[in-house]
Amino acid sequence: MAMKEIPHNASNLPVTGPGRVRYLLSAVLLITITIHYLQRVNISILLADPQFLADLGLTGETAKQGLLMTFFLLLYALTNFITGPLGDRFGPRRIMALGVFISGIAMVVAGFASAFGIMLFARILLGIGNGIHYPAQGVFVRRWFPPWERGRANAINSIGSNLGPILAMPLFVFIANNWGWEACFYTVALLGLLVALPGVWFLTSDLPEKSPFIGAAEKDYLQKNVGGSLPSGHAARIPFRVRVGKVLEIPWLGMYIIAYASFLSIWFGLLTWLPQYFTMARGISFTTMGFVSSLPYILGIIGLLFAGVVSDRIGRRAPFAVGALAGSASLLYWAAVTSQIYPCIILVSLATGVLSLFMGVYWAMVQTLLPINLVGLGVGMISGVGNFIAALTPLIIGGLIQLTGSYLAGILYLVVFGLVGAVCSWVLVREEKKTFQVKTVALN
Repeated sequence: MAMKEIPHNASNLPVTGPGRVRYLLSAVLLITITIHYLQRVNISILLADPQFLADLGLTGETAKQGLLMTFFLLLYALTNFITGPLGDRFGPRRIMALGVFISGIAMVVAGFASAFGIMLFARILLGIGNGIHYPAQGVFVRRWFPPWERGRANAINSIGSNLGPILAMPLFVFIANNWGWEACFYTVALLGLLVALPGVWFLTSDLPEKSPFIGAAEKDYLQKNVGGSLPSGHAARIPFRVRVGKVLEIPWLGMYIIAYASFLSIWFGLLTWLPQYFTMARGISFTTMGFVSSLPYILGIIGLLFAGVVSDRIGRRAPFAVGALAGSASLLYWAAVTSQIYPCIILVSLATGVLSLFMGVYWAMVQTLLPINLVGLGVGMISGVGNFIAALTPLIIGGLIQLTGSYLAGILYLVVFGLVGAVCSWVLVREEKKTFQVKTVALN
């Protein structure tokens, strides 16, 4: 069977179709990823808490502190690889629910940690649980949204990656000051097991036609416009190497991966070290840091929504990726070299807001490139490689801080990644077409 393409001219696309059940799915994904980010970012805030550092023997050990995020990211990346195809095969609902459950258990283990080794094990377990999420989310979006709605759908989902840090910074400072750092972990364990898990299990469906909530008009709209159909029979059991080969045929795949790795390096570098940078390098108190560190992510939500909505309307994604990486690199450089604290806070906040332009538009590009039956595998492969590359960033920055006694070298490391990613994204701008193409690929 030959490839079938259904072109859509961006100027003639509807703003949105009938029904809103698919945006209920987006709301569930938003809440889930918010809780996941609360789970992963709490360690960054606690690295600025002297009591936490003393209890786990981490005082002055910045390289060792970086390991807590690096090991999380390594297992996160590996899990992307391993579980990506499972969302295609068994459906994203069950796979995502499993990830939410594992993440909740990891937080319980972290709350009981009395030594660095136990905390490191909890971070590894969290990497496995959180790592299941992104490929499954990609499958959900690809199956539930037509191409011209995927920018805003990914933007809505990805708000959680900014909303989590916004809530985490003041929340965990308050909890740690009043009930101890252990309570930070127990809080997010309960949120995962009592909020995210029931939401994923009871409010989502693998396909629109399986949803008990969807109306006839919305179901018909999605069946006509999502593009592609899931294979049945022997086509659903195509050998793994053949499916991997189809993903590797994506034009400029290397550029997509390097651009994403560059984004992740900056994102996780800031997520890990920003609270400590404000307290140790800029002299902000631990209590005040909770509020100041949330400001960049407030601007991040604005950047996400702007890029998602506008890119859907104009039918272009890659220019936003270029602006996100080049702009954030420039702003971080000026934040690092300024000697005044308030301009530094403003520049870092703007850098995060600009960087967030990347999130939704990037995955909208990838999801449109991938056939519907390979989204989990493709997202898992791209996200896995990107996270493997970015996983070393927290450790390297920690080592640079310990080696030089300054945070400047660590920030410049992020600046270089931003510039490299911008160059790769510029290549994608030249290749990106002005029309969406929905593709189904026969593997048999």
